[in-house]
Amino acid sequence: MKRTTYSIAAICDKAGRSVNQDNFWICPDLSAFSQTGQTTFVDSKTEIELSEKGALFVVADGMGGMSAGEIASQLVIDSIKQSFTTLDTQLLDNHKAIQQFISQSIIDADAKIKEHAKSNPDTAGMGSTIVLLWIFQDNVFVGWCGDSRAYCYNPQNSLVRLTHDHSYVQELVDANKLPEALAFDHPHSNIITRSLGDSGEVPLPEVMQYPLHNGDTFLLCSDGLCGLLRDGEIEEILSNNTASVSDSLKSLWQEGQTIGWTDNATIEIIKILNGGIDPSPQAKGYALKQEAIEQQSTPAPDSKKSHKKHKALILISVLALIIGFLFGGVLVHYIIPFTNSSPKSIVNDSSQVVTPIDTLSMEKTIMEETTDSMPKKSTPITKPKAKSPSKDPVVAQPIQPTPPKDTLDSLTPTTNMRNLLTPIIDTTVAQE
Repeated sequence: MKRTTYSIAAICDKAGRSVNQDNFWICPDLSAFSQTGQTTFVDSKTEIELSEKGALFVVADGMGGMSAGEIASQLVIDSIKQSFTTLDTQLLDNHKAIQQFISQSIIDADAKIKEHAKSNPDTAGMGSTIVLLWIFQDNVFVGWCGDSRAYCYNPQNSLVRLTHDHSYVQELVDANKLPEALAFDHPHSNIITRSLGDSGEVPLPEVMQYPLHNGDTFLLCSDGLCGLLRDGEIEEILSNNTASVSDSLKSLWQEGQTIGWTDNATIEIIKILNGGIDPSPQAKGYALKQEAIEQQSTPAPDSKKSHKKHKALILISVLALIIGFLFGGVLVHYIIPFTNSSPKSIVNDSSQVVTPIDTLSMEKTIMEETTDSMPKKSTPITKPKAKSPSKDPVVAQPIQPTPPKDTLDSLTPTTNMRNLLTPIIDTTVAQE
């Protein structure tokens, strides 16, 4: 087997918050870890050779007040570590089994959070996202739940988003109800539809497999970064700092400081120095091998999750009907005196007017109305934002967000609130 080497650099900082609820883990040698349970520390200047079992990288973004978010993200990391200490060498020969193992590991982490919250009522309501990346031989396995992201940049191709956000805004984009260009600044882009620790909900992690390319640079991050920088800005920084992972990390961090951090920020960068297959334009999207895994178990149709997912659609339908009837009433009131048609024919005309209204227009209307009553980038109550334009990480005092005029719960499919997201620029990434 061809020798594969890589380098890594990472940072996890409270950034724009007073408390850091993010956590991360880097395991450069899974072979050694499965034997000793210990992780070897390496710096960004070290060239690491990929071991028999590969290397694992994890980011967890916690949610919940009273430090509960920090507890949740740490429980995720501890659970993933426990899962990989029992890694069976036999499953490494079966890529499908590897994907199932990753999915189950994430589900086990969800169970750990729920178990802790049950035993400690003061932490009830806490949760976390997760994104992990496992480099194994000439393959990359990515598992996630929530809106923490994994990217890949190769000089031969553009920046590719390897994950697909589990968020309300992303669902609008997927349903062609919202243009991607408007997703980043959408007033409800802080709402996620999946997370770990959500009481009463079944976790639905997603797993993808990609081929490893020589020269690949992988980026794992919490939404503290991708909610602040658009994909195009991230790509520009990575393309201008290909010499070393430390340069890339430093530039991303400095850009965040210049704009002003508003959330905790975790960044992991892994650069393939040697190994993998040769990149080519045809490999753009890294879609040579892609298999998504969804847990088959789902909540009952009458569960609260089912209701949450349809709230937004119901609201849009109701508003469409109201507007249609109002419009029809206006036509009846003003057109009758000026037409020779009978009232019956006019009613027929108004009935034609009361047809399903374009949902994209409705979404635009809702955005315009809500934008007037809330900041451009709305924030969850549990995770208030604070601007920090200084050049060094500082402790920023939390601020209380201005609640929207409309009840947010009536518009959103879940109660888990998160920070801003960016649009998917590369549309070649497979949908769920």
